[in-house]
Amino acid sequence: RLTDRLVTHNRSVDWIPAHLRDGRFGNFLTEAKDWALSRNRYWGTPLPLWVCPQGHTTCIGSFAELAERIGEPLPDGFDPHRVGVDRLRVRCATCGDVTRREPYTLDTWYDSGCAPFAQYHYPFESGRFDPQAPLDFICEGLDQTRGWFYTMHVLATALFDRPAYRRVLVNGMVLDENGRKMSKSKGNAVDPLDLLGQVGGDALRWTFLAVDFTEPMRISPTIVQSIGVRFLRTLLNVAAFYLQNARTGAPGWDGRPPHPRRALDRWILSRWEATREAVSGALERGDPRPAIGPIAGLVDDLSNWYLRRSRPRFWSEEESADRTDAFATLGSVLDGLAHLLAPFLPFTTEWLHQEVTRAGWTTADTSVHLAAWPGPLASRSPELERAMDRLRAEVEQGRVLRQRAEVKARIPLEVLAYASDRPADWAPLGEEGDRLLAEELNVRNIRWGAASADWSESDWVVRKDQDRPVAALPRRPTPELAREGLLRELLRRLQQARKEAQLDYTDRIDLVLAVDPPTREAVERARDRVVADLLVGRLEFHEGPLPDGPGLFRWTEDGFDWAARLVRVAPTPPP
Repeated sequence: RLTDRLVTHNRSVDWIPAHLRDGRFGNFLTEAKDWALSRNRYWGTPLPLWVCPQGHTTCIGSFAELAERIGEPLPDGFDPHRVGVDRLRVRCATCGDVTRREPYTLDTWYDSGCAPFAQYHYPFESGRFDPQAPLDFICEGLDQTRGWFYTMHVLATALFDRPAYRRVLVNGMVLDENGRKMSKSKGNAVDPLDLLGQVGGDALRWTFLAVDFTEPMRISPTIVQSIGVRFLRTLLNVAAFYLQNARTGAPGWDGRPPHPRRALDRWILSRWEATREAVSGALERGDPRPAIGPIAGLVDDLSNWYLRRSRPRFWSEEESADRTDAFATLGSVLDGLAHLLAPFLPFTTEWLHQEVTRAGWTTADTSVHLAAWPGPLASRSPELERAMDRLRAEVEQGRVLRQRAEVKARIPLEVLAYASDRPADWAPLGEEGDRLLAEELNVRNIRWGAASADWSESDWVVRKDQDRPVAALPRRPTPELAREGLLRELLRRLQQARKEAQLDYTDRIDLVLAVDPPTREAVERARDRVVADLLVGRLEFHEGPLPDGPGLFRWTEDGFDWAARLVRVAPTPPP
């Protein structure tokens, strides 16, 4: 009968992964043998059974009953283990003769199975434990289908005729990077403390979450670097960009919900809301796995699309509604991510929340871990998300056209032409969609409804769909755009030089250039842009090779012969 009840109650449990319910665990229940409760151990819970010479067995059910059977109060500091129990003279409950305790202890898994009610001293104390209420959630490794999961389920069924838990999350076992079981004798075991010292706790947590931890998991420092550290680096780079720009006198985010005008801002807020819904649903179901992909996707979108297309808005030295929207949007999304990630990455999210909100680590009640679960930052727009997905797909197609034209991405082209009109599902983006597409593909214009008959093979690279011309790019830039390409290439190298010189985003520099005449002309024509993009105080040109010295960078590959000297300008002290 007990076996039937075990099987019946197991059917009501939500097992993650689901196959364990009727598979490994369910099969173990149907084939369960009698449980041999006793162990021949010194340390453990003594079997509460005493036997007299006449063969009567006395079972003691409480300390009070034990005191009654020995005829006096238990001694002060009574130790209920063998060292204290075995020296007591217990009288037989049937004949009153002196008894001897069975010399065994209980299986320690019996103690573990009693934990849900024993921790509240039930049944001797009432109120905190409900005999009719299973645990909402438990989590342990696969091996516990033969251990803790089993003993809790057996005891709850036998004592309360119900399952011990409503939901159980089971993780797989940890393997080495080659998929072998870890073993000290084989020398392939990873010391967890060494690994924590190398990569940190949050990177290790994210790695376990990002793989399917319900299956056997391969873990090594290299794997954690490629998954956990990489994810955190992307997130923290975005945060560093925001914080460094917000600390240069910019307004930053004031903590209020943003109401931006740009479609790009509204899109990332909609993406955050979609992620919040996915994470909330996953955690409500007790299975974090469906939350990880949406979070990783949002962080990737935030870094590689939103911030990529928004950087100049943060660098403006003039206050504007657009700059305010950019800070409010990015700040609110970063803090929103801190709340969504708090159950998974406790250290990173506390830092992120404290820094972005300027809470200043002042009082404990500012902790993200004491905050309410986040509500919406803005309404979600699936139509806007689909439109942006369509636009980004067009970006990838445009890159293919550039590769076919063999024109580097930093060299502008005049136009990306489409034979059709602007798609109707781009409507949520408006004209901003054209601007985003043009900026990302580095073309001056997007032309809809173009005459494909004008796209000659000698002048255009053409994308076709079933032999029908769809879109086209020029094969060559104009002279003016070629100069623009030189400028962009130089700016890219100078930005990299800033990083190699370990300059902060906000550090201003003096810049001396030694470049060829076409490149100098390109820089002269766009002097204001160069000064703004590189935070240049003084810009000079040098005839001939630059002499060696601090801050010198040279580039002679790809047909260039350029040199530059970057000198950090000390900030002006406040009056």
